[in-house]
Amino acid sequence: MNRREREVRGHATELLGDLGLSTPPIDPEWIAGEVDLSVEQKPLTPGVFGALWKKGNRFGIFVSDSCPTVGHRRFSVAHELGHYHIDGHVDAMFRDDAEVVESSGGLFRDRRDRHEREADWFASELLVPANQFLSRIRGGHARIEVIQELAREFETSLSMTAIRYAELTDRAVASILSCDGQIEWAAFSGRIREHGWSWQLQRRDLIPPGTATSCVIRDPTGILSPAKASDSGLVCEWFEGAPADLEVEEDAIALGRFGRVLTFLLIPGLPDPDELTVPSTGGNEEDWRAALRGYRMG
Repeated sequence: MNRREREVRGHATELLGDLGLSTPPIDPEWIAGEVDLSVEQKPLTPGVFGALWKKGNRFGIFVSDSCPTVGHRRFSVAHELGHYHIDGHVDAMFRDDAEVVESSGGLFRDRRDRHEREADWFASELLVPANQFLSRIRGGHARIEVIQELAREFETSLSMTAIRYAELTDRAVASILSCDGQIEWAAFSGRIREHGWSWQLQRRDLIPPGTATSCVIRDPTGILSPAKASDSGLVCEWFEGAPADLEVEEDAIALGRFGRVLTFLLIPGLPDPDELTVPSTGGNEEDWRAALRGYRMG
């Protein structure tokens, strides 16, 4: 975590402390009311779920009437609270005399915009404070059922909860979101990021064939069903350059109206990098991803 992220998350922690909020679930709409921000549901540009408006010295939040879940709505409101509270955001957003500024991102977007990334950091810390979350994941099982249970307790989406788990756990886990068989984003725990091969997993890579995730994608009832599957396999199926004999446990679940699949990977026996020797393939074998990258969809 860099200095700026610590600062932004600190703003969220400070706000929770000022309001005396210490147990989940945290209600971002109640917080908005406490800081004199109205929250109104209305149609927004397709694919946009939140906006901040300004009229004179008054501010408010618009949340899209197309938010597919309660967790998504809550994150959208918390994201706009971030824009309102983080130093410099309001000036940057409204510098052209705009009255309504829609957020261009979300959990399923490419986060190159610094302000959008920072609002996401703020929202995740507000809804899932690190100290509260850590007290619940220490010593427990690291499987998708745990993510579902935590999502219910914190009233957050499965995808956001899975990201937070990867951020905070001391285990070797990865949370991966895919759409139409392609990876949209991946969040790795620190234990996995220590290994150079973890950086080989790319956005828009295809989901490995024969995995639990591929089974969920092919479920005959359709991606909109609550399809779910678990399996064990090899880390190298997911990560190019990983040791050929390293095992991984995989859970996958369809995310309903999002049309996406959440994958949760656990590498229970991952050694430290200096203890791990990657076997040589002799330089003649090519990873299966290289052959398929020219045939990506979209």
